[in-house]
Order: sequence, then structure tokens, then C-alpha cells
Amino acid sequence: MKALVYLGPMNVKIVDFEIPSCGSDELLVRVIYSAICATDVKTITKGHALIKPPAVLGHEVVGEVVKVGENVTGFSEGDKVVVGPYAPCGYCFYCRRGLYTCCENLFSEAVYPGGFSEFIRVPPRIVKSCTLKVSRARLEEAALTEPLACCIKGLRASGFSPGDNVAIFGAGPIGLTHLMLVRRLGARKVMVVDIDANRLEMAKKLGANVVLNPREEDVEDRIKNETDGRGADIVLTDTPAFEAVKSSINSARKGATVCLFAGFSPSAHEYAVDLNAIHYREINLVGSFGYTPQDFYLANQMLENGIIQLSPIITHIIGLEEVLEAIKLIQRHEALKVVVKMGEGK
Repeated sequence: MKALVYLGPMNVKIVDFEIPSCGSDELLVRVIYSAICATDVKTITKGHALIKPPAVLGHEVVGEVVKVGENVTGFSEGDKVVVGPYAPCGYCFYCRRGLYTCCENLFSEAVYPGGFSEFIRVPPRIVKSCTLKVSRARLEEAALTEPLACCIKGLRASGFSPGDNVAIFGAGPIGLTHLMLVRRLGARKVMVVDIDANRLEMAKKLGANVVLNPREEDVEDRIKNETDGRGADIVLTDTPAFEAVKSSINSARKGATVCLFAGFSPSAHEYAVDLNAIHYREINLVGSFGYTPQDFYLANQMLENGIIQLSPIITHIIGLEEVLEAIKLIQRHEALKVVVKMGEGK
């Protein structure tokens, strides 16, 4: 089988691998689509402290079951499935407290060799809690189940309720997914902030009530004006730009929640925020990382039942040999979500 191997910054190569074996508690899945994530972009362009080359990247995967381990139930050869990249152990200190994304063993099992390959072996934990059938959703959209699940978890962390005024900083794939989610779930007013005019135009098309460019106007004042002088009830920070973090806090009303969804650079600890603003205005500042099996299930069901459609943010479907060029398109903001077609599927 063929797989795309990351060898170092801007260095990838298609390599022949043996098709993985399938253990008695595992599944063997032929990958149909694998989407490019921001983590893939960061790793391929700059490297990643936790991902050492050579490595097969890719973790947003949909495919077809080709072999079922003898102890596995609920799956048959030919099933279309979406596969999560990790699953909590369920028994560690954090899992017993319901903090599944803080699981001490979260990454101790992983698909092999990675999503940018023609076949993957799915380990037991992921088979049990983060592999779900796909029967009605478009397969290229189903490949985005994992980022949708992460966005659902971010909304849960924010305490979002129908009727809330929501400000979203960042109109990339994650920000636009959050936009579609909160519109579908009953947000009162959604304000999207970005410096890219094309992305703001897309946000408008997807239902943003207000789009704001901080290079053209005072975003914090505008958000307060749009919310009777109070500020947003919920702020989702979906960009690693630190100026956006400061502006997120300043745009939130008293008692609001600011959810830091984006990951930040290693130098982020050097940045300063106004702690008194958080203290006296009683701002809830929360982080959100990853997804839980419950979020993964909800994302699957939303896509299966047509509650949300992610096709508007899929701008390119490419072949495995085009990944490096697609990374460059993403860097130049000429693409939103890019999906790699690995095999045939409908």
C-alpha cells in the first residue's frame, strides 16, 4: 500500500508499506478520504515537538472495513466508518472524573500507520468507542467528523445556550464550523472576526450576522454596540493570534465565557492578559482540547441526519501526491478544508 511519510519540514514522500495485519480485537480499514488538519499543516511546515519523523500523518479519516477481528462485534466487511484518532482509557484518574480529554493514556493507542495511507489498523479502544458507521452522510463530509466533534466539545466548554450572542475570533475551518453549529443551535447574534476579507465573506454566506475586520474598525466597540453595550455572552477564540485573545476578553460581557479553542505557540506563556479584567468582570476563561467519545457520536449523528452540512468549507479534494501543494494553498489562505481522496467511495 502507499502512504505519505513526513520526513521533516516541507519534506514528504510517498512510500510503499505492507498492508497492516489485523488483530483479534482490531479492524482493518481501507481509507477513502483523509482531511488535512491544522496540525498536519504545522507539522509539515515547521515540525512538531511531539511528532518525530519519519511519520505518517493524517487523523481525519473515513473508510471501508475490509477485515474484522474475530472478537469484534457490530462491524462487517464493507461497512463505511469514520475513525477517531484516539480514545480515552476510561479507568485513569481523569477518566473516572469525566475529564476524558485529560486521559493519562489518551494517545497510548493510535491508528497505524496514519490517515494518509491506503489502509489503517484500528486498535481496540478506538474500535469500541470512536469508530462509527456512516450510511447517509457524504463521505467527504464524514471525514470531518473529528474537527466537528472538537467544535462540539468547545461549545460545551463555553456553556453555550440558545439565545446567546456569540463572538468568534478566526474564520478558518474551525471558526466557520463553530459558526454553523451555533447558528443551527439557536444563537441570537453571531459576530465573526478575521483579517481575511474572503473568509469574512464566507462567514456571511454561512449565516454570520456581523463580520468584523480589526484592521478596519474597533472590533471590541462594535461587538459591544451590537449587544446593547454589554459584550458577547460567549466568545470562541479559534485563532492562535494573541491579539485575538486580548480582544476576546475585552469583547466579552460581565460573567461571559471566553473559550480558548486554538492551540498557541510555545512562547504563549510570555504573553500578558489583564487579570483584573477577568477578576472584576468575572470572566470565565476556559480551554478546550480535543473531543470525547460522546462528542464524536454527536458529530456523527449531526452529519448522518443532515443537521449540519460541512461541504461549504471543503474547497479542494486532491490526490495523495498533491498534499504538499495543498499545504501551500492553506498557508496562503487560498483553501479552507482540503480532503485527500485515498480510494473509491460514494
